[in-house]
Amino acid sequence: MKKYYIILCSIVVVVNLANSQTYETKFKTDICACIEEEVVNAIVLKTVLEKCFRQELTTYAELIDAEIDEDNINLKYQKGQLARRELFKKFKYEMVYSCDFYFNTLVARRQKTLEKNRLKTDSTSLERLNQRVAMSPNSSSYFARAKTQFTLRNLKAAEKDIRESIRIHPSTDKDIYTIKEKLLLAVILEEQKQFKEAILIYNEAYETTKDADAAVLSAIANRKSGGVNVVPISQKNSTKSIKEKDVKRTQKKDSKSSPKKKANRSELRSLFNLVKKEKDTSKSKTRKRRSRGNKDIYQTIN
Repeated sequence: MKKYYIILCSIVVVVNLANSQTYETKFKTDICACIEEEVVNAIVLKTVLEKCFRQELTTYAELIDAEIDEDNINLKYQKGQLARRELFKKFKYEMVYSCDFYFNTLVARRQKTLEKNRLKTDSTSLERLNQRVAMSPNSSSYFARAKTQFTLRNLKAAEKDIRESIRIHPSTDKDIYTIKEKLLLAVILEEQKQFKEAILIYNEAYETTKDADAAVLSAIANRKSGGVNVVPISQKNSTKSIKEKDVKRTQKKDSKSSPKKKANRSELRSLFNLVKKEKDTSKSKTRKRRSRGNKDIYQTIN
């Protein structure tokens, strides 16, 4: 009897998994069709993606909630909210593979932004940066010159500068500034079709920040290289069900530390800013500088 019970449970698990994969595939297909109808400007793609997710969610909300095994109504609601957020985050990079229009729009946006920046940059800008490196050969100077070299399509020179910037940078791998440096290196490598190393760097950034934009960048590079859908490491290790302690942790953060949470989200968005000024040694100055309106690296490379 016990043997048959185990077999029955296994069948139920397999069926539920198959149904989950089926509705997620259809969900993404519907979102893709919605985006094609809505997008008139690549700049608003992120906004349109969220709009279409919410619009198509009305069809799939019950299927999402059906996967949540929880009798407590309040906990089930909280788990449902977390499940929706995680699903949207996952769709942001998975649709790079499943939606050609989404992928092509992201790539076109990158090229358009690069061309626009190129028109604003000339050899005079590079000469000033050469003088800056000569006067102060620090990480910030090499980083600034690497950005300009990249914009001018001097890819080998840009790679050399950014590697030097990373080499002499005094902080740890998890430092915000260091992650920006590595992201720029990944972009430069991707432009040289060195996809494998670029993808590794994007995945490391995702592991450190848990920011979906890094996963999107990884997916774009992977698809350009002819790769198939690859789930980021942290997604592989995470369980599909959301534990009760995760819900309580979320509730606690929402009720007691919402200002700090908002600040953390702001810092994550700033990860993709290409900074224009040298890094300050003072922590208070660093916070002020991070809050300034520098260019978004995600916009620059996408």
